[in-house]
Amino acid sequence: DAGPDGVFRFDGDLVGASNEALRRLAAFGAERSEIVVDCARLRRIDFVCAGMLFNILSTLRAQGRLIALHNVNAMVGALLRVMSVDQVAQVTLRD
Repeated sequence: DAGPDGVFRFDGDLVGASNEALRRLAAFGAERSEIVVDCARLRRIDFVCAGMLFNILSTLRAQGRLIALHNVNAMVGALLRVMSVDQVAQVTLRD
């Protein structure tokens, strides 16, 4: 969810087709021209949610929004690359 700094944060696991965090991200992104998502506390994302994330981010990108996902762990980053999320958003792995 969004913090006072204007950064959206994922937490825990993103799993299942009815993921509320992804709906909140879509609403958050609709109100901004630049979308920053902190994934430092995101442990994993399943294939279904990765596909939903791609659809949301590609829609936002097509509307001219800039999107960055920061602090992505290696496992999540690999899936996001396979799902082409890195084609619609800047994906930065954790140090």
